[in-house]
Amino acid sequence: MKTWLQECLTELIRELNPERVILFGSRAQGTSTEDSDIDLLVVLDTQEESLSKRYSLVSPYFEPREFPMDILIMLKADYEAKARNPYDSFMQELLSQGTVLYER
Repeated sequence: MKTWLQECLTELIRELNPERVILFGSRAQGTSTEDSDIDLLVVLDTQEESLSKRYSLVSPYFEPREFPMDILIMLKADYEAKARNPYDSFMQELLSQGTVLYER
C-alpha cells in the first residue's frame, strides 16, 4: 500500500501542488486491518468552489484504485477555519491523530 500511495502522492504533489495531505483514520492510527480503507484529506489552495470539480481534479491521481479510499478535499481557507475551531471534533481528532504526508 505504501509504495502505491507514495507514487500517487508524488504525481498529485507535482501536478496540483496541494497545501497539505493528511492520512487519518485507522491507517494513521495503526489499527487498520486488510479490509480498512485509506482516509485522506487533501487541502487545496484554489478558488474552485465546486466540490465535484475539486474531486475531479484530485481523484484521477489515485486511479486505478488498489485500495478502498475516502478522499476529503478542502479549500485552504476552510481548513484553516476548521483547524482553529476547538468545537469541530472531527477536525480536532484529525489534527491530533492524523499523519501529515505532505505540507507545503
